[in-house]
Amino acid sequence: MPAPSRTAIVTAFVTAVLLTACAQDRVTSPSVPDLLRPQAGYYDTQGCTPGFWKNHPSLEFWNYLPGQNLDPVFDVPDSFGLDNVTLLGALSLPGGSGAQGAAQILLRAGVAALLNAAANNMNYPMSQTDVINAVNAALASGNRGTMLSLATQLDNLNNLGCPL
Repeated sequence: MPAPSRTAIVTAFVTAVLLTACAQDRVTSPSVPDLLRPQAGYYDTQGCTPGFWKNHPSLEFWNYLPGQNLDPVFDVPDSFGLDNVTLLGALSLPGGSGAQGAAQILLRAGVAALLNAAANNMNYPMSQTDVINAVNAALASGNRGTMLSLATQLDNLNNLGCPL
């Protein structure tokens, strides 16, 4: 039997991270629609879009510095050419074709997800650690499909409704 591919291993890891996030939030199923369903004893889950965070960089809800580079927070491979992009700048990344475009799309959604998870007055369905681990694993895969899949899942969570 051949060894599993790197993509298969990274995909399994990202799935495990997302399942862990679901379990911590007492979600009964690992699907995104279940993440969107409020659980007993919890307020409705919430999330603000990248556009919200981009347009409100001075809000007290930013628990990270808007001018902080991505790299100390996320493990961004050098091959994506995003070494000098800040958290605020990532919220405006345009995306595009290939793995580099997918990384930009993922980081736009990932930074918003991180800010949502860090916000004190929000009930985001993932923790900061879960967001960072999932984004790092998808970036490390270098696989466009893996990155876009996670970006879509995070985007769904980032559009739950912004209470800020």
